[in-house]
Amino acid sequence: MKLIAVIPAFNEAKQIAPVIQQTRKYVSEVVVIDDGSADETSAVARQAGAHVIVHPQNQGKGASILTGLDYFRDSGADAVMLLDADGQ
Repeated sequence: MKLIAVIPAFNEAKQIAPVIQQTRKYVSEVVVIDDGSADETSAVARQAGAHVIVHPQNQGKGASILTGLDYFRDSGADAVMLLDADGQ
């Protein structure tokens, strides 16, 4: 079973790496939707092993979730889970 974790993120460079590292133990792929962050969220997420999709400007959490669900739909995965970038 292929399971994808989708993590919407906005300016979460300080918190996102441990969330990705812990999540990767349980899923096939971690996808971070960087919603126009002004910090290094994308770079940190990639370094932690996530696939990153970037919104050039902030569109809000709902748009990030929709982007993640579009990715899931096209991925051939069996299931998706949504997580918060700050680990809550």
